[in-house]
Amino acid sequence: MKKCWSHIVSGLLLFSVVAGSYAAASLADAREMQKEVTIDDKSSSYGSKAAIQNDVYILPLRMIHELANVELTWDNVHKRAEVKSQGKKYIITAGEKLVKTSADPVRLLTPAELRKGNIFVPATLLAEMSGAKVTLSEDNVAAAFTTANYYKMHPEGEPDITLLPMKIGEDDFIEGMKLKFSGKTYSFPDWRGMWGWNYKPEISTEDISGDGHKEIIVVNTLGYGTGVFNQEARVWNPVPRKEEKIDSLKKIVDENIESTIKAGKNQIQISLKIKGHKEPITQAINESNASELRLNDGLGFGAWERYMVSDGKLMMRASANYTNTSAAGELIVTYQYKDHRYQADEIKYEVLDE
Repeated sequence: MKKCWSHIVSGLLLFSVVAGSYAAASLADAREMQKEVTIDDKSSSYGSKAAIQNDVYILPLRMIHELANVELTWDNVHKRAEVKSQGKKYIITAGEKLVKTSADPVRLLTPAELRKGNIFVPATLLAEMSGAKVTLSEDNVAAAFTTANYYKMHPEGEPDITLLPMKIGEDDFIEGMKLKFSGKTYSFPDWRGMWGWNYKPEISTEDISGDGHKEIIVVNTLGYGTGVFNQEARVWNPVPRKEEKIDSLKKIVDENIESTIKAGKNQIQISLKIKGHKEPITQAINESNASELRLNDGLGFGAWERYMVSDGKLMMRASANYTNTSAAGELIVTYQYKDHRYQADEIKYEVLDE
């Protein structure tokens, strides 16, 4: 029996680590600990300048230039700063909690403070003025900022092509994406995937069809967990301006693979036949309790499934499991564009080292 895991894994979105989550510590300890500041998952030098004031995480106001395109001016006579951002004006005065704005005033939890020639404000005010999001750790040691640029991706060296999310869901899982290309925006409601600090879409351009024009390739991570990892590939052709079809792992396995698994006393015997190959591939796995294992009838494919572009070709690597949790090898598929879709051109099986 052949088994594919992609539909199982797509519903298994396990997000076990959250950015900005740290072991709890007292605020007194936090004052002594090295502060950490990240902007769009990258470490910022402002961590060395961060401080705790009245139990509030504060940072230099000038950090706002790293969060957004704003206009910042300083009035040294009155010791106040003016920030113009997103069509709104903020006036921040040293020693005061009230921030005057062109709309409703903002009341701070701790006054703006002058320190060594810099005016410091709460991290939350920086986020409000810049339009960024900020997550503070429970112990106030770390501040993680997420700017609007976090949700923009470009192929390397091609800033005029932009990938954007349509809807940002829980844990930064994206439902629907958009491509901006040559001044126009194209929407793909069924594109989805993770857009967090650990996994983001991979976008590249290369002529993988062989038609002389570069396609836009997007690889999305759908989910992961213990022993499972699931991706999907999307290919958009900018010449006819359409998304191309890609044969799924299940279709490739159903049409090209036959396998059997047998258990001896201390060994598992695997036989794999790939369509077009003259001889089957045989594999022996030493298992002291082989006869007691709950083996698949045939290799199960796709507990993990990865896509990449290599040497001008779209490729896919998928695990081949003899039990639900134990892999025997990898199926390696090289795609070609034929009959208006990407289909398997070359299929290989690679044995995993014991």
